[in-house]
Amino acid sequence: MSLAIRVFGQLKIGATQANNELLTLYSTNSNKVPTGKAAIVKSVRLANTSASTTRKLTLNYLSGISGAANKAVSPKDLTLAPGSMVILNDELILVADDKLRASFNDSGTGDDIDVVLGGVERDQ
Repeated sequence: MSLAIRVFGQLKIGATQANNELLTLYSTNSNKVPTGKAAIVKSVRLANTSASTTRKLTLNYLSGISGAANKAVSPKDLTLAPGSMVILNDELILVADDKLRASFNDSGTGDDIDVVLGGVERDQ
């Protein structure tokens, strides 16, 4: 069983209001944790690079289990003032076919949120 420290995603989001995929490490697998792998997301950093626009977003966990409902894994409408940053350090365990997405609830139109997700990946 191997363990690897990973950056699961580093990207800019915000122009698309819904379903911003965050696990870009797995882009060849539709941004889902691959079969045979498990991931522990240990840190999520969100920075608003806009000088004037406040952004509101929610991070959602999408289980790979058929028919399972999306679950919020951040406060609903987490508010990021211009120039601010939020660090979420609560661990989140993901298994095969799970996803993380961000959805916005504001009128912003630019990719002004920088996101970095880090953690550990292991074979299942």
